[in-house]
Amino acid sequence: MKITGFTSKLLPTADQTKRIFEINRSGVLPLDTTGLQTVLSRVPPELALYDAEVERLLCEREILASHLESCRSALAPVHRLPVELLSDIFELCFPAELYKIEDSTTHQQEIDRISHRHLLTFAHVCARWYRFVTGTPKLWSTITIDTSLWSGLTAHALLSLLECALDRGRDYPLNIAVFIECNAHHGDAVLTLLSKHAGRWHQLNILSIDQPSRSLSSIKGSLNRLQKLELDTKWKKIDIFQRAPCLTEFTFHGKSKYLPNLPWTQIQTLTCVGDPYTTARPLQSSLALLRSAANVEHFTARLDLRGCNRHSISTSPMVSSKVRHLDLQLAADHPGMVEKLFDSLILPSLTSFTISRFETDPCEWPTTSTSFLLLAKRSGFAHHLLHLSLDTMIPVTELLRCLEVLPALENLTIKDCILDDAAHIVITDTLLRGLTYVAGTTPLAPKLHVLKLESILTFTESIFVELIDSRVKRIRDIEGEQPFRIILSPSWMLDADIGEFRPELVPRLEELESKSEGRLVVELE
Repeated sequence: MKITGFTSKLLPTADQTKRIFEINRSGVLPLDTTGLQTVLSRVPPELALYDAEVERLLCEREILASHLESCRSALAPVHRLPVELLSDIFELCFPAELYKIEDSTTHQQEIDRISHRHLLTFAHVCARWYRFVTGTPKLWSTITIDTSLWSGLTAHALLSLLECALDRGRDYPLNIAVFIECNAHHGDAVLTLLSKHAGRWHQLNILSIDQPSRSLSSIKGSLNRLQKLELDTKWKKIDIFQRAPCLTEFTFHGKSKYLPNLPWTQIQTLTCVGDPYTTARPLQSSLALLRSAANVEHFTARLDLRGCNRHSISTSPMVSSKVRHLDLQLAADHPGMVEKLFDSLILPSLTSFTISRFETDPCEWPTTSTSFLLLAKRSGFAHHLLHLSLDTMIPVTELLRCLEVLPALENLTIKDCILDDAAHIVITDTLLRGLTYVAGTTPLAPKLHVLKLESILTFTESIFVELIDSRVKRIRDIEGEQPFRIILSPSWMLDADIGEFRPELVPRLEELESKSEGRLVVELE
């Protein structure tokens, strides 16, 4: 197919091209230069004609290519997606990291999340997507506001964007996170606007040190959908959340004197984050909180006990019969603090117990495990504690003592403690030997079928392999026993020689797994 309608009559023949080549090669000017002069005068206009033709063709090609892409777009499968699937896709594109209250958030990001810019980008694709985005309340159900970022911005415009997002959510349940800066004059306006939609609140997280806005008094009795509440405030004894028939999860930051009045008997999941360095109050606050919520099943407490006065803590046991999952995240610079904590608890329904540290902060275990053993005895851990996870500076001998009183244990996680400038090694040869099954005896944790070790790998590998092999043999001897699952995760140290798998270990474990006839599962992380 011939595309161009222009061909120059000045195109050289093969003989002409050869002749010019010979002239240039010889360096001798011919006697008759008329032909050369003709080319110099007549070819430039011809080249201009070529340039014009090329430009025309490129323009036509661009138009045709654009037409092709438009036709392809019209037939794209995305236009045939059902709205339910389209909604799922848009939700997967949700920038979750943007919808968190963080110090690193910029002013522009605050504008973007209030306006839901990611949704508006989709809405500009086509009229169908615009109708879908603006007409699907579920997509507008997350509201995050940080009024500390409003300085320098136009508050009226931000409130208009917020109101638009709330209106587009119609009656769909709302997940709200809001930080009200101290003395921020925008705070009342924000809370007033949010309060108009109190009946839609499903999950609410409020961070504020100001007294509650008067507008919040109007929400009392309207929180019929509220299920999750998180407060980091200094509001004293407020009762606006007391009538919330669906409220089952509560997270509280701070001191017990700021606890709100809640329907405590409904609370099933409770999280307490105590203030650091407040003379034993973090522990007392968390225990008071647990005492209030008599029916709680999942309790998490993040407590900084460093510098606390351990002698001021009550030693009378406190019963919480409904707690089944207990997660204690502790920083303690004195072993007596953890001991006092154990002395304050009776947990007759506990099935899962986690004790961990704040990142690389220390958590001193009691000098002896007597307090834990007494807790286990009065709580009946021997019959119902199935999961134990420890990331604490516990001596190996004390850990073995604790395991002796936990015969029902099925899942055990142990971590070597990596501190800022050192490590407290828990996973040693002594521990591994203690967990090894010897034929004709009852091993520690006889029902154990999941063992997770986060280690800097200082133990002897042959002893580790012997432990695994012994547990597999025990399973082989007991009909119907679950497979033994070992999870080994290296904890990295600055020293390059610590925290790395030795080359011969991996194939040895693979061999054990292949010969176990399904009785062993090995996971190396």
